[in-house]
Amino acid sequence: MPSNAPNPERTGIILEALAAESRNTVIPAYKETCLKTKFARDDESLGMLDIIFDNVVVDLGTIVFWESIRNTLIEEARKKGNFVSVVEKQYAKFEKLVNEVNNSVGKID
Repeated sequence: MPSNAPNPERTGIILEALAAESRNTVIPAYKETCLKTKFARDDESLGMLDIIFDNVVVDLGTIVFWESIRNTLIEEARKKGNFVSVVEKQYAKFEKLVNEVNNSVGKID
């Protein structure tokens, strides 16, 4: 979205609607036409594509909290450290981030 958009909220809503429509029309057409017809090598590949697409999950927590919370915990796991002490030390930071996300939900008019 351009930074000089006259009505960024409206532009955001329109972009979100276009993305949703793309999800409902373009992506299924791409899967059926390209992946299953042009690029699939055999019938087993077709079944595998169905299994993959039927089980895709997007975790909003992973997306929203990727760098701050998740990476901190992953790094601690790599070091085989103590999760409890890390969470206790980072609790205020984590809580602030969660509150910021919660407070921003529903702000678009």
